[in-house]
Amino acid sequence: MSRSVLRSVVFSSALLMSGAAFAAPILISTQVNGSYHGSYGSASVNIDSATNPDVTINGASAGAFALTGDLDGNGPAENFAAFCLDIAHYLSLPGYYTITTSPFASDPLTTTQIGNVQTLFDMAFGSLTLTSNAQSAGFQLALWEIIYETTGTLSVGNGNFTASGNTGAVNFANTLLGNLVSAGPVTQVYNLTFLESQNGQDLVTASPVPLPAAGLLLLAALGGLGLARRRKTV
Repeated sequence: MSRSVLRSVVFSSALLMSGAAFAAPILISTQVNGSYHGSYGSASVNIDSATNPDVTINGASAGAFALTGDLDGNGPAENFAAFCLDIAHYLSLPGYYTITTSPFASDPLTTTQIGNVQTLFDMAFGSLTLTSNAQSAGFQLALWEIIYETTGTLSVGNGNFTASGNTGAVNFANTLLGNLVSAGPVTQVYNLTFLESQNGQDLVTASPVPLPAAGLLLLAALGGLGLARRRKTV
């Protein structure tokens, strides 16, 4: 099974499970009182959209949110990192969120957008240094570019969605988007969980998918092959 097919199967299964199991709203709060980002990096950026004036903001705070909530429904609440998808609605915590398979209920994301969000996580989130201002904010900018760019060109430096104000974050976002466009390697497959608040604010968080048994067997076989080759050269 190819990586892309495996990723699609895992993602589809996760969506079906989340839609069936998590109908009740979940209370989400910050890990650190009064701090949305907690120990995670963030940066102040200027974002501009030629097609949506509601998301044109000077001094927007970009970066991972340090949140807590009972996402798995088994209690107690767990800590997790989440990113903003919806710039038009401000984060207000503590607050109730519902797990959804269709972010932006009034104007759902396209299959391509959701696929690009999934691929961005699979390619980059595993190696992301969340405590880095440039990386945490840059990953957030890349997500916003995927959601709000309509020209088909994924770059926060041009198009009808742009970002400025923090060179490190902008450069890191464009590196991630360049790897996405060029179909860079997948480093880890993730289950994505989309959260939507009662006022329509959307977040996304991710949890790693354990390597399937077939993958473990493949790694074992490759390891055995390498060991056999080393023995022959001794």
